[in-house]
Amino acid sequence: MDIVDKICKTTAKIATILSGLLLLSVFVVLFIEISGRFMGKSPSWTEELSRWGLVAMCFSGASAALYNKSHVGVNIIVTRLPFPVAKICTAIAYLCGITLCIFFGYYCFLAAMRTVNLKGDIIPVSMIYVKMFLPLGFFMMFIQLLGGLIKLFDKRLTAIADATIGS
Repeated sequence: MDIVDKICKTTAKIATILSGLLLLSVFVVLFIEISGRFMGKSPSWTEELSRWGLVAMCFSGASAALYNKSHVGVNIIVTRLPFPVAKICTAIAYLCGITLCIFFGYYCFLAAMRTVNLKGDIIPVSMIYVKMFLPLGFFMMFIQLLGGLIKLFDKRLTAIADATIGS
């Protein structure tokens, strides 16, 4: 169980650092854009780059939010169920999340691979660098959900609220 915790924690740390760097980058780019507006000449590349950064930040940060139990989760019903039934309901929720991550991650990867030769409207960079953040985000969320599912069957688990997605 310790190795599962280490993998989940490492994945969340990578996602947090990546999202923090993306947030800082978007902040700097938007600062340049706003400053440029006041000076009468806003660079055209700032809008596109900030949009790319926000999309990447959302998909990479979702994994860290899942690890930190910051995702929205309604536990009011599950926590009132008998423990074995609550475990089954939570396992079904994790399996649904894992299935969706596999599905969306796979098709996002296929879509990203088709953008190798596609360039940005303003910035002439391959769109694959931006689009690959989507399957990466789903992969990191898959790791968190799989870790949560494995922890759900830990014999030391005493409260279902410790194993659910939200807080």
